[in-house]
Amino acid sequence: MSSSTIGTEVLKETQVETKTEWDNPQYLRGIVIKWFERSQDTAHWQNVFDRFIFLWIAFDAWGSNESHAINEKMIDWVKTSKAQSRFKEIRDEIEPHLRRPSEIDIPNHLSGKAIRLHDAHDFHKLMDVIYQIRNNLFHGHKSPDDRADDEVVTLAYKIVSPLLKPYVEGLLTERN
Repeated sequence: MSSSTIGTEVLKETQVETKTEWDNPQYLRGIVIKWFERSQDTAHWQNVFDRFIFLWIAFDAWGSNESHAINEKMIDWVKTSKAQSRFKEIRDEIEPHLRRPSEIDIPNHLSGKAIRLHDAHDFHKLMDVIYQIRNNLFHGHKSPDDRADDEVVTLAYKIVSPLLKPYVEGLLTERN
């Protein structure tokens, strides 16, 4: 058997294993729960950048699992999902964190344009702003040593965490 044939066989096995894992909703629910729990663990993960990354993995897994979409399409789904109602329920709790994004521009380093939350009650725009903060962090445009970056990531964390929490609690109830 040639090396290219062996490589193809290994790739096919990997694809089958991956497909089997992702077709299993329990597996995905476990991912959401575990990453969310890690994002809440301030004893072991004191840095908000770490906790936001963990939270985003949980949020992304939840949204992708529910919507069967990824990236911007998943965010578009979130904008019209039950998360919009949840946002209205927690608005008083997160109100202090909503004011600051309306005062600052969040740059898009690809387009060169900035995004700003002009209306703190505009859930669609809020999701765009948070997604841009996520993009900036994940693509190397946020530094844990920069006070302004720390502030923006903290705000995103303090908005997404209570937004996702009831869905994680629901998954925990389903699992038990």
